[in-house]
Amino acid sequence: MLLLSIFTEDATEDDGDNGDTPRRQLFFSSVQESDSGNYTCRATYTSSQTLSASVKLSTRVPIKWIDVPAEQHATLGEEYKVRCIVNANPAPQVRWLKDGVAISKKTFESQYLPQSDGILIRNVSREDAGIFTCRASVELTGDLSEKKITLKIIVPPKFKNVIEDIEAIEDMSARLDCEAEGEPTPTYEFIDANGEPIIGRPGFVINPNTGILVIEEVKRENAGEYKCRASNDGGTIEAVSRLRVITKPTIVSFINATGVQNKDITIECIARGDPLPEIVFLKEGSDNTYKIGVNTLDPRVSVEASIGGSGIGGEPDSAVARLSISGATRSDDGLYKCYAENSGGIAERMGHITVEFRPNFDDTPMKEMWTWSQRPVNLTCRASSIPNATINWWNSRYNALIDENDPRYRIYNKDGESTLLVTPEDDSFYGEYRCLAENKHGKAEHLITLKQAHVPQPPTQATFQTVTATTITFKIFGPQNTGGRELTSYAVQYRKQNEEWTDENPSKEWPIESPYILENLEPQTAYVFRFFARNPVGFSTYGAQTQYMMPKRAAPEKPKILATPTGGIVHSAYSQKYDLAWRIMPDNGLPIDNFQIVYFPARNSTVGSYWTEAGPSIRKEVGPGVVSFEIKNLKPDTFYKVEIRAHNAIGFSEPTDIIVKTAKDPSRKTTKSSAISTTSATTVGTIGSIEATEQQSMDYLSGSNIVALAVVLAVLIISIIVDTACCLTKRVGAIAWIYTRTCGKSNHEKISEENNGTDKSPLQNELEERETAPMINGNNEKKAPVSNSVESLPDMKKSASKTSVAKDSIV
Repeated sequence: MLLLSIFTEDATEDDGDNGDTPRRQLFFSSVQESDSGNYTCRATYTSSQTLSASVKLSTRVPIKWIDVPAEQHATLGEEYKVRCIVNANPAPQVRWLKDGVAISKKTFESQYLPQSDGILIRNVSREDAGIFTCRASVELTGDLSEKKITLKIIVPPKFKNVIEDIEAIEDMSARLDCEAEGEPTPTYEFIDANGEPIIGRPGFVINPNTGILVIEEVKRENAGEYKCRASNDGGTIEAVSRLRVITKPTIVSFINATGVQNKDITIECIARGDPLPEIVFLKEGSDNTYKIGVNTLDPRVSVEASIGGSGIGGEPDSAVARLSISGATRSDDGLYKCYAENSGGIAERMGHITVEFRPNFDDTPMKEMWTWSQRPVNLTCRASSIPNATINWWNSRYNALIDENDPRYRIYNKDGESTLLVTPEDDSFYGEYRCLAENKHGKAEHLITLKQAHVPQPPTQATFQTVTATTITFKIFGPQNTGGRELTSYAVQYRKQNEEWTDENPSKEWPIESPYILENLEPQTAYVFRFFARNPVGFSTYGAQTQYMMPKRAAPEKPKILATPTGGIVHSAYSQKYDLAWRIMPDNGLPIDNFQIVYFPARNSTVGSYWTEAGPSIRKEVGPGVVSFEIKNLKPDTFYKVEIRAHNAIGFSEPTDIIVKTAKDPSRKTTKSSAISTTSATTVGTIGSIEATEQQSMDYLSGSNIVALAVVLAVLIISIIVDTACCLTKRVGAIAWIYTRTCGKSNHEKISEENNGTDKSPLQNELEERETAPMINGNNEKKAPVSNSVESLPDMKKSASKTSVAKDSIV
């Protein structure tokens, strides 16, 4: 059944006396705004008279929102209408708010234009983004309603940076940066040169958030144009970037070259790559690089470059370089390296230039050879040549080629070297042998003389260098003729003067240039000596016969201290000890039974270079076989005089002495006062201590305390000045006493005392007694100056020691 919103119905109405009256009624089932208007009712009376009546129907419609999107989007820089269509009856009044604030009339005039279906923004800016409120009201009915509209600004995409062409090295990654900015965030698409989208393609990685395309391993076929698209609601932009693939260089040809000495040689290197690589040459073992052009260091060498091949599109695809050497020499022979380089990397390959040349014997040092008594001997010659030469041997005496099958000769050839083994059966085998080498470029020969060696002549003379009671050191003068071979040794045979020469006589042999020392002789005994020279052939006959009477037994020779002084001083590596080492010298007929070591603090005298005792001496004794001793308990940074003597049954040797200075105490910190000279150390040290105390106290003093301290310091300074004046004029006072104790008297004072005969003070007597203290050998002679170097062995023969100290006198 069809339901109508407007319909009519017939009805009757009871009028009383007149009876029922017919009527028709108009019904509205659901009043709509469109139902408003004038309605006319017409009726016909007595079939001829028309009757009508009109009525006006007015409807009231509440506020109704027709088109008000809650979120709208405007494009930056363009015109946009914020839509708001509202309906009501009576018609509503519309007002606008922006972010909760009513839009002013001024703003409407400059930026916004209200319209019936919304508000028009003339030029959209970022500031227009926000919440717009569309408020509708009907004054007649008091109806009020509003809608909030979120306006978002669409920013068309724009590339952040200029899209540029890129280069990538083959087999390495490439990156195309296509990042754009916009609202909302743009999306990206990459298209290759064929117009095909790049998405999901193996080896291609696209970051959809940043617009970066990465090609993981670039191949040559990846070269070309790539289009990047960035899109959002505001539009789409495009940019094109060209990818150039750099091909690493490769050397496709570098062939060895061969030439002849004094002629030209060329070696060629061919390389490929994109871009075409630059080629240079380098000779192994040299830092000189050969580039295109003439080499400035060696004008004979030049490099020429060209291009060749036919690549894509007929373009050259290879670089060619030729290294040419004009008038090649043997030094040009060797390995050469070809370097090919472009922006993609470096390639290299080794090649060899061979310079052929005629034989020579520059590497054959042998010009003569010696042998004897049919001893086989090798004659060797080495022929340098390229290619290897053929080598033959000739006997120059007979001008005949040596037959390889001759049993008296053997020939061994290997790698350009030839050895002739000769067994000389008689004198005819001695003489010149000719080594003849020949290759395709020429020939060369080399002469080797085979000489016959003999035993040497005897030594011409032997003299006595050093003599003790039981030993003799000889100086031997060589023979006039060594027999053709170098001497290997000398020998001596000796006997007592009252004996005869026999095969049983004792002898001794020494290598050449060694000390020629003969030991274990008997004291006070006359000996006869004769000497021999020896070379590889054998001993000479005897010669240089002489005789000598050995001296009597005596005290030992003085030990030789093993130390290296610097400026006459031996510096110990330790602050409290010194390792003394010595060499045992001849005992002069009786065995050494002990060594005596004496050491004491020492100071240098103000007169001359004598060292005097500055403290008690200490004596130590060690056994006969000992050659070192650790001196302990020394004071740091102190001079010590160290003496050592050897002792046998006759007595002590002469002493050997050194001056030792111990190292500074490592645990003691260096202070300001320690750098002050020894002469004024005490006085200045006292002042430094007072100054330090004063400085420390000043932090706590004030007022009257500072005044009192100033008075005390003034008195102290005046006392020092007066004492210094007394020292300079009268030689009295505290400073004079300190100076005398530390440095001794001056020369002037000593001379004055000797001339005037004045009485000496106890201090002066003590100093003089120390200066005249006896040596450890028991005599009263003054000590000799200390030598600045270790004592060497004497050059003259020595007699028995004059020192005679009884064994029981040893402390």
